[in-house]
Amino acid sequence: MLLKLAPSPEQSNALLETVHAFNDACNAIAEVAYAEQLANKFELQKLVYADIRKLYGFDSYKRDKSIKPAFRREGAVTYDERVMAFKGLTEVSLLTLQGRVLVPFRIGGYQQARLDSIKGQADLLYRNGIWYLAVTLDVPTPTPMRLLRPWVLTWGLSISPLTARVRRLVVLKLRRRANACTL
Repeated sequence: MLLKLAPSPEQSNALLETVHAFNDACNAIAEVAYAEQLANKFELQKLVYADIRKLYGFDSYKRDKSIKPAFRREGAVTYDERVMAFKGLTEVSLLTLQGRVLVPFRIGGYQQARLDSIKGQADLLYRNGIWYLAVTLDVPTPTPMRLLRPWVLTWGLSISPLTARVRRLVVLKLRRRANACTL
């Protein structure tokens, strides 16, 4: 589900700075991985951990997540419960390089009805100058539908859907037999 954020100019700058730093760190890590021909996440983390922390100022959570490189400077940044918290029905607290910011968001009836289903991580998106938060929802698995009402035939006889299906199969089988005998 997509939530449209409405940050102040200062909050927007803090979010943009965080997104840029995160994706710049991902690019730097990708360059090291390519140069060293290294695909092992743990070996790569040992190699770049200290430098990324010093250059970009990420806490340990963001450093660990920056192991997965992204190449667009304004690409999405993943947030989970440790660095994101909803404050009521109108605001979300997000961790930035400048600290936590409380950002208001706008929702319609569809989103409002599902706010209690938000679970897990979210992606912070910046598209055409507008901030969005793509959140995951915990949606229960739907139960298969069954027809409980009996079918009423044209002459007034009521039968269950299962009986109707069995009768159709019997009639189909009889038609096939009849056609086989006439050939």
